[in-house]
Amino acid sequence: MEGVTEALGGLTVASLGSWIALLKDSLSVVAAALAVWGIGAWRRDFVGKRRIELAEEALRLFYQARDAIAAMRAPMAFGAEMADVVRDDRESSEKFHWRQTVAPLFKRYNERTELFAQLSALRYRFMARFGEKSAEPFQQIQHIVHSLFVSANMLVQTADDVPVIGAEDGGVQAKAREHRRELRRGWEADIWGVGDEHDKISKKVDEIVKSIEVVCRPIIK
Repeated sequence: MEGVTEALGGLTVASLGSWIALLKDSLSVVAAALAVWGIGAWRRDFVGKRRIELAEEALRLFYQARDAIAAMRAPMAFGAEMADVVRDDRESSEKFHWRQTVAPLFKRYNERTELFAQLSALRYRFMARFGEKSAEPFQQIQHIVHSLFVSANMLVQTADDVPVIGAEDGGVQAKAREHRRELRRGWEADIWGVGDEHDKISKKVDEIVKSIEVVCRPIIK
C-alpha cells in the first residue's frame, strides 16, 4: 500500500477520488459548453438560412410583380377581355366605351391576385426580420397598382365631361378644357405603358425593384 501511495506521488485513496470526481465535473462542464455552442451554431446557421430564403422569396415576388404590372398595362387588348362589360340603359355611349377600354386592366389584375396577395403577406414577415423601413418597397408597389385603378376609374367617371376638341370660346372655358384633356392624357399614360423613356410608371416600378435588391442582394451573397 505504501508503494502504491509513493507511486501516486503521495496521494491518498481519498484524495485521488476527489481528483477523479473533480475531473468528471470538469468534463461535464466542457460537454455542456460544447452543447450550448453547438446549439448556438446550429441556430445561427438556421436563422441565416431563413434570412436568405426570405430575401430570395421577396426578390422572386418583386420580379414577378414587375412583369405582372407590365402585362396589365399592355396596350393591346382582346375582345374576350371586354366581353363581360354590359352597357347600362342609362349609360352614355362615351362612358360605356371607356368602361370597355379599361376593362382589360382589371381582368388582368384579377388573374394575378394571388401574386399580389403573396407579396402583401410577405411584407410583415420581411418587416419582422429586416426592420420596418425595409417594407417600403412593398408599400410602394401596392401604391403603384392602386394608382392604376384610380386612373382607370377617373377615365370612366369623367368620360361625359370630355370637352369638344376645337371649340372656340376662349378664356376660362378653353383653359378648363385643356386642363381636362391633360388630366385624361395622364390617366391614359398611367394605365397603358410601352416601357419607353416617357413611361413614368415603368420607371417607378424599376426603381422599386432596385430598392428591394439593395436590401436582399447582400443577404443572399
